Formats: sequence, structure tokens, C-alpha cells
Amino acid sequence: MSISKRTLRATIAFDADVELISGYLDELAGPEVSDRFLDNITKTLTHIAAFPSSGSLHHSQTANIEDLRMYRDWE
Repeated sequence: MSISKRTLRATIAFDADVELISGYLDELAGPEVSDRFLDNITKTLTHIAAFPSSGSLHHSQTANIEDLRMYRDWE
């Protein structure tokens, strides 16, 4: 069986949100927490690219996203 990896593209809004959250965490809790947040974002996006159907289907009344999935890494 062959599993193809997908390429993810971040939107400008996504990049801005990540930068804003990272800066907030850096100021509030320090660079170690901010770095851990960024590492976890990278890890999560890598996982999603490799396994796009992982996680549980989730219905949201506020987000109009088809096939929205929730995934939690319990590590």
C-alpha cells in the first residue's frame, strides 16, 4: 500500500495568528513556551500532511468546513 504525503499551504491569516500567539506566549511565559508551541505546530502539520484522514470527524456550527477533523496528540 502506498501512502502519498500531501502538501499543506498556510494562509496569511494562519501565519499571522501563529506569529501573534507565539509572541504572546513569549512575553507571557518566555521563549521556551513559545518555542514549544511552534514545535508542536510543526509536528501537527507534518502529521496532517502524512495522515490527512486521521482524527475524528467534527461538526462545528461556527466553522463552515467540510470534513473537519479533531486530532489530539496525547504525548
